[in-house]
Amino acid sequence: QGQLGILLALASSLTFAGIPLFLRRMGASGQTGAVFLGNAILAACCLPFYFQGPGPDMTGVGALVILGVVQTGLAYHLYSRAIPHVRALEASLIPVIEPILNPLWVFLFLGEKPAPTAMLGGAIVLGAATVQGLLAARDR
Repeated sequence: QGQLGILLALASSLTFAGIPLFLRRMGASGQTGAVFLGNAILAACCLPFYFQGPGPDMTGVGALVILGVVQTGLAYHLYSRAIPHVRALEASLIPVIEPILNPLWVFLFLGEKPAPTAMLGGAIVLGAATVQGLLAARDR
């Protein structure tokens, strides 16, 4: 079971790394449609699990709609619009920053303090992204 998890994690990282590369290759004309189609296919694959067990109440359905439209839909739309304007490395680093900043948002809005190791890991990733961004800006 542990090896299956590792293989799935590797497959996930490889497919995630392909997103900015394929979106850049598509050009601005087809990116939004490709992102929509990919998410529609994902929703269709997840639909059978929706019917297992108790379904969400109306509050849950509302939250799912907001998450689907705003958190996923709008985020992917903005990301696909940004792809033509940045290099592939920058395009792949930008989404990595989002989960790194989550403990900061939780701290700011809910007052929950992140663990010191989470702060250290976040600082390392943000520092690397900042250095890469500064070097890229200097090279332009």
